[in-house]
Amino acid sequence: MARFLCLLLLSSLCLGCQAKQPTVLPQGYWEGVASLDSTRFFIGLESNDGLLSIDIPEMMIRGAETQIKSQKHGQLLLTLPVGPSELRLLLHDEGGSLSGKIAYDTKTGTTTLYPGAYRKTYRMKTRPPREGEKIIVKTPYGKVYGTLLIPQGKQPVDAVLLVAGSGPTDRDGNSELIVENNDMLWHLAQELHKAGIASLRYDKMGVGESSFEDNSNEQNFSFEDSVHVARMLVSSMHADSRIRSIGIIGHSEGSLTGLLAAGDPHVDFFISLAGNGDPIASQLTKQVRGIDRDAALLLEKRLDQIQMSHYEITGNAIVDSLIPPGSEVYLGSWMKFDPNALLRTISVPTLVVKGDRDERLVAEGD
Repeated sequence: MARFLCLLLLSSLCLGCQAKQPTVLPQGYWEGVASLDSTRFFIGLESNDGLLSIDIPEMMIRGAETQIKSQKHGQLLLTLPVGPSELRLLLHDEGGSLSGKIAYDTKTGTTTLYPGAYRKTYRMKTRPPREGEKIIVKTPYGKVYGTLLIPQGKQPVDAVLLVAGSGPTDRDGNSELIVENNDMLWHLAQELHKAGIASLRYDKMGVGESSFEDNSNEQNFSFEDSVHVARMLVSSMHADSRIRSIGIIGHSEGSLTGLLAAGDPHVDFFISLAGNGDPIASQLTKQVRGIDRDAALLLEKRLDQIQMSHYEITGNAIVDSLIPPGSEVYLGSWMKFDPNALLRTISVPTLVVKGDRDERLVAEGD
């Protein structure tokens, strides 16, 4: 259901008309969880001077302007055209939250929205227990927070740095865009601990507890900077007398981060989990081409512009949601690297692990 909705929304999204009119909603941003049939996802609603827009990050909807169909008896009906049907929200002010019903086609459900960025609060509530030592490393971009899980008993021990995958992913492997937890890095850390191997996992910059010191750091943060963060964490592990050898395990995007960080002289081995084999520009284009060929052409143009430091939105919902304003510096620096070429230059023992049921990567050439 979630996959079907995501593809439908990506391929058919059309934005509603602007309509400046009175609203019962207070000014500001509201966010919460919507349950639609068996699917749960984050939804955000912004009210700004009578203009309303909707975010559904898991489905790559950002700032979609919504129509106010009606408002009476303290209730507000909002609609967003999506493909052959429309998304409908019927909300009322509960005095501190907005509650109501959500519907799409024949599917119905409920939602409750809270003022501010609820996703971080939700993730804090639902995260797995974090046994181990809290690690804080000061970087040029801000403080990075992580968890060191180290076996008791005979020491020193072997250890690994766990590097999370694409998007706003925390130390446990959970995305701030997706309601359901997978806890993949948490589970990996537990199994490594049982095997007598220590692990350090961390929130990526701008995710979870790891926050940027200021906006300029966030806007100018590059892929190379993420590699620098990983290397600083390796240095902190090297300074720990309880740790003998250090490896890096990187998942998805974290595979490339780890591959680059593995050049650090203190790294003894590297493991790639479901990492891309081709450059990110090629990977993104292939994925979008499978959904919408016209959008893929616009995406190629946008990526070429980013390489020339020319940033301009396309007006296409898929492309502009995939590359929102402010992400160009990071993506542009990411595009410089070819994982296949880099893998040939690595000098430490390396293991590449890929599954055959990946929903995004095709085994041949990826």
